[in-house]
Amino acid sequence: MRKGLRSAREFVHGRGKDYLALIREFPLREIRSEKENDAAIAVATPLMLREEKSLSPGETDYLGALSILIRDWEKNACPSTADQGPPNERLRHLMENSGMTQADLASLLGVRQPAVSLLLSGKRRITADHARKLALRFKLSPGYFL
Repeated sequence: MRKGLRSAREFVHGRGKDYLALIREFPLREIRSEKENDAAIAVATPLMLREEKSLSPGETDYLGALSILIRDWEKNACPSTADQGPPNERLRHLMENSGMTQADLASLLGVRQPAVSLLLSGKRRITADHARKLALRFKLSPGYFL
């Protein structure tokens, strides 16, 4: 047996039965739907309501990982209210938060710099092809940009 696999098994078993029971109830993997997010919250809530010192090491580890998965889902599925303006303003906000430059955007969309300026000013609409590329880059729905 490989060393990495053995240490992973030892880690899981070292967390105790409560950790494995939580894994069986809601496996730790990317949340892909609102229904999965609701199920994750239903598992996390009773753990969060308990005093931290009353949680076992396994419950603490599980809750930490599940909290990250929930946060990531909500961050991507529920953009902030700052992103509720017109598509060009939403794009500008995403660019600012990610450090993307206009040159980066031009390269991503396969357009020249003047076209990017027109897109960001709202004088030119974001096409469906642009929306697909932006959705992949920012991990959002293409509809967010239309």
